[in-house]
Amino acid sequence: VNHLTDNTSHASSPNFLKHQVLTSQDFGNNHWFARWFSGGLNTQIEHHLFPTVNHCHIPDLQPKVKAICEKHGVQYNEVETYSQAFKNHLAHTKKMGIRPFSDDH
Repeated sequence: VNHLTDNTSHASSPNFLKHQVLTSQDFGNNHWFARWFSGGLNTQIEHHLFPTVNHCHIPDLQPKVKAICEKHGVQYNEVETYSQAFKNHLAHTKKMGIRPFSDDH
């Protein structure tokens, strides 16, 4: 749900850090349940930027990373809930299952 969405799966950048942001999606950043349920993996953007930082510190980094992305015009992929992240993932998976050049494509 964090990498396989329309916004993330085909994104890329030659800049390593920008690539980490563009190809990841956060969900439920303001919800304790999302953090608990995912073991802190709801913040994939920050996890990929700071892989050695313990997930208990990531919530403090998240608003700073988001602000830096906004300042530099880098798309920050974020949805409010796990259910929205899962819906985005399923919609993308459905699109990827359509044969190219078919009537449904």
